[in-house]
Amino acid sequence: MTRTMRVWVLALVAAAVVLPAAAQGPAGSGEVPDAEVPSVPVEVDGKALFSVRGSASYPAEKRAEAIAARVVALARDRALDPGTLAVGEIQGIPAVLAGERRIVAVFAADAEHESMSQAELAATYLTSIREGILAYRAERSPEAVLHGLYRAAAASGVLAAALLVLWWLRRRVDQG
Repeated sequence: MTRTMRVWVLALVAAAVVLPAAAQGPAGSGEVPDAEVPSVPVEVDGKALFSVRGSASYPAEKRAEAIAARVVALARDRALDPGTLAVGEIQGIPAVLAGERRIVAVFAADAEHESMSQAELAATYLTSIREGILAYRAERSPEAVLHGLYRAAAASGVLAAALLVLWWLRRRVDQG
């Protein structure tokens, strides 16, 4: 092996050792690279209202579930007017509030991920939460339940008619 080839092999081995370590970031920094922090949708009745990010101590899944539970609790409270929800601050952090109750706080990581300011994202969340509450209530209104009952009755009637036709056809085949 020539001297030049030995230098190149040594350089490749060094690069193979140093580059992966450098890509991991500073040792012990405790920061999770942006690509590794998941964004999880806050869902009410299977419909995504918006997405939130988590942290190492509070995973996005748990945060999204907690926010969804608070939205559903507000939606079930028929005395609450969704128009009274507002954007405010809790300890200097923008949040969507129902009176004094926090629904969701908007952290810098959420805003950076959406390329918005925290205040703008809080306003967006407010609109989504209001719409989610109204949709939740509309789907459970007496009219919606009655409409579902009519559809179920119609589907049952169609099934009964189809079974009757099949029974009649089988009798015809058996006789003929």
